Amino acid sequence: AVFREDTLKVDFGKGPEPVAIGDVTVKRHGRPKALEGIGGVKAREFGMTEQAEMERFAREGGFPGERGSLRLKEPPPFEPTSPEGKVFSRLSKTETAEKTSTTEKLYTMTVDALRPLQRTVTEMERLKGERLPVEENAYSLSRLLAGWTSKVSEFLENSPFEAKTLKPTGTKPLREILRPFENQLDDLRVYLVSRRAIELAGREKPIETGIPLEEAGAVLSRMEAKHPTIRKAAAELQEFQDLVLGYIRDSEMISPEQYQVIKSLNKEYVPFFRVMEQKGIATGRIGKERLGDLWSPIKRIKGSERQIIDPLESIVKNLYTIINLADRNAAMLALVRQAERTKGSGRFIERVKTPVRPTRFEIGEIKKSLREAGFSEADMKVADLDVLATVFRPSHLSSPKEGVLTVMDQGKRRYYKVHDQDLYKALQGLDKESGGLIVWLLSKPASLLRLGATGLSPEFLIRNPLRDTMDAWFQSEVGFKPGLDTVRGLASFLKKDEWYHEWRRGGGEHAALISIDRTTVQKNLRDLMMGRPEWVVRHPIEAARIFSESLEAATRIGVFRKARGKGLGLRESGFESREATLDFQRMGAKTRAVNRIVAFWNAAVQGTDKYVRTHRRNPVGAMVKGTIGVTVPSLLLYWVNKDDPRYQSLPRWERDIFWHIPTDGTPLEDVTPFLRIPKPFLWGLTYGTFVERFAEWVDKEHPRAWDGFIDSMLEGTLPDIIPTGMRPMLENLTNYDFFRERPIEPRGLERLPPEERAKPYTSELSKTTIRALARNGIRIPGLDSPAKLDHFIYGHSAGTGRMIVQAIDTLLPREGAERPERTAADIPLVRALATRFPTGGAEPIEKFWQRFEELDQKWQAYRASRKYPGRDVRGQKLTPSEGREYLKLKSYRKRMQNARERIRRIAYDQKKTPAQKRQEIEYWMLKNIRWAQEALGWEPKIEVPERPTRIDFRPDESVLGGIE
Repeated sequence: AVFREDTLKVDFGKGPEPVAIGDVTVKRHGRPKALEGIGGVKAREFGMTEQAEMERFAREGGFPGERGSLRLKEPPPFEPTSPEGKVFSRLSKTETAEKTSTTEKLYTMTVDALRPLQRTVTEMERLKGERLPVEENAYSLSRLLAGWTSKVSEFLENSPFEAKTLKPTGTKPLREILRPFENQLDDLRVYLVSRRAIELAGREKPIETGIPLEEAGAVLSRMEAKHPTIRKAAAELQEFQDLVLGYIRDSEMISPEQYQVIKSLNKEYVPFFRVMEQKGIATGRIGKERLGDLWSPIKRIKGSERQIIDPLESIVKNLYTIINLADRNAAMLALVRQAERTKGSGRFIERVKTPVRPTRFEIGEIKKSLREAGFSEADMKVADLDVLATVFRPSHLSSPKEGVLTVMDQGKRRYYKVHDQDLYKALQGLDKESGGLIVWLLSKPASLLRLGATGLSPEFLIRNPLRDTMDAWFQSEVGFKPGLDTVRGLASFLKKDEWYHEWRRGGGEHAALISIDRTTVQKNLRDLMMGRPEWVVRHPIEAARIFSESLEAATRIGVFRKARGKGLGLRESGFESREATLDFQRMGAKTRAVNRIVAFWNAAVQGTDKYVRTHRRNPVGAMVKGTIGVTVPSLLLYWVNKDDPRYQSLPRWERDIFWHIPTDGTPLEDVTPFLRIPKPFLWGLTYGTFVERFAEWVDKEHPRAWDGFIDSMLEGTLPDIIPTGMRPMLENLTNYDFFRERPIEPRGLERLPPEERAKPYTSELSKTTIRALARNGIRIPGLDSPAKLDHFIYGHSAGTGRMIVQAIDTLLPREGAERPERTAADIPLVRALATRFPTGGAEPIEKFWQRFEELDQKWQAYRASRKYPGRDVRGQKLTPSEGREYLKLKSYRKRMQNARERIRRIAYDQKKTPAQKRQEIEYWMLKNIRWAQEALGWEPKIEVPERPTRIDFRPDESVLGGIE
């Protein structure tokens, strides 16, 4: 028999003895001499070529022998090729793989799924005694894969570029090529398809396209007469696709020789994907984390008469697929080449011989192959075909147990054995979990909250850049200047200058997994042809989200510019820009589903991890920056505010996460008493809040200085564990805001019907809705009051929901009187920096009620226990000091309840103007704060303007009896 040595190994040896292959015994058969040299059989004429066989494998889901009578329980063992690998394979150990510590496994599961890859690369760097640049670091390249869709956008909108150097080629992007035919794309489509059909029909072996040549020729003549520039557009489009093909050549998925052959055979190339095809290039979801065993994006054209998918749509799909596969393969190539250069790396990964798998050919299959090769029936009668030929073909698939994966190198598939199972799983993305139907349902509220709190929230547009610019200064080492470099980055983003395009090519921009089904690609193609104003009008929510992301990108671009100024390459600068703040695409292997149902889970995890890594990398530098950037301003502001009763009355949670700058003596004095600036999250807690509380404890020997600090630290370092979709309802059912640590329905409203439990600033939408439901006898547990409905809406949509509700309120008829005048803390965008004061949630008021309820419960328990003689009630008695405190608090409670009722009456007073209502409500709130301070014995006490009050204060003496 004649066969290709590198493709098929046919065992036609003599002798009856069986041959053992794996767990299967295969009988030998005599050599069919009649086949030798018959008809000048050549390699390509016997059976299939390797390419055709691989296509058949992909199309049919396996080789013929795998579905016939010959099946292997396990494939033949993989054989190492390196000397140390061969020696190592002879060793027997108790543990077949190195044991990974529990800490490392936990880190991989919760923080970074690529941790095993990072660990391997770092260890090989240690063995080699060198530090790899980002361009050769498999871990860094894998992290940069998160920005791959930005590279596609560069090809589509700016300019194609080279895969290795990332330098633009200077040729037109797809948008500019298609722009002259913006309103006549159908003409361009039929022209391109006709040119391609004529080219395929002119091959030595014509390819069936389903398009008659006469009609194709007529289309060319008509379109060229109608559009004089259409030939130029076709040539530019061909050049564009050649550059896309060059991208995978430069990424070494194909060789330069293969590139030239493909290019020479496809001078008029446009994709001819067919409708209803289920397999093939660029279908379904791409962007998965798998780095090994990638499929080749180059397929042999087979011909068909089915309908052809829009070629422009297919060009875009090709672009997405090729860039994604090329970048993933480049990361894997970097790993195996580092291993090949490093002695001792065989314990991690090493190259092995191409595995083969035996396949049985039946007589009918052999006859079919010979018939296709040109043999006659007479020739086949001469041949002794009543035998079975065992053929050994390359096995492209392996099980995770074997730990073998493939890499495309210069167009050839190389095989590598991964000895570390954790590394193998990381490279293949086998540990990733996404969840099922329940996770999908619970993910919707989390997505809504993320969009409302970040993408569409006006307050986020101010607070986030302030935090980001400080984080970038703390966590980068390229000389980033907070504020200034963020402004420069924003300018680059808005102008779309070369800094911006370099940043995208370098992988610095965030991107997400996308689906490139036909609907999505068609939408992208339509958006590509739209002008910016038209796109904004058609996609207002998306435009708002992108504008929000531009402010987040501003800091990253600023870091990128600084890194480039330091002489770093494009990829290294892009990686630095991802590391400077938070890389939200970095995620644990087992927490993907959790992040889908708990908004900002991964942000909290990555923030804590980045804080720790920064201090490990440069502890002195981190502490110096933290001291200068957070501790110093925190101490200065503490000194300014320490004797200000207004500041001391602010809720503790607000003082923990914001700096408060007093506006006394400034034009803002009448707008807000304090400007509140967000502290950097964990940096602010450790270098700011901790120092402020310590200073308060030392300066005033304040017993409350450390109240709730542990809770604040835990909230700042650990992610939430309650699913976002359940949290607002859970808080409503318990009538308690877990974050602000106060009731949702104000105290004193418990005796009112649920539909009447509203605050002065409760929305008209909620009041109208709840009262309408109540009139019809409908009460939903957890959503039975206007205050709770407001909380439910804002808990799912954050600042954006509040803004939408306020807009709806302006359209609804108002029930009763006008609402009190809004403060700066109620105005969108402005409220990001404005402090609400006075407020019913002031620290003294909350502490007053907490202490009163604690003592009251103890007293009521004592009274109840007296009904059962002989019961031990010693632990439930109030001490004399507690009794006096209880009497004092109870008498002040009457004042505060009356003041709260006064506030409610003012809010519904139809005679007062909104400005008068606001003034009087603030007066009674100040009185409540003052009374709470007096009852608790707090200093300093807030000053309240003198004003006659109708509230009679008579201490309640009825509780004196029975208190020890």
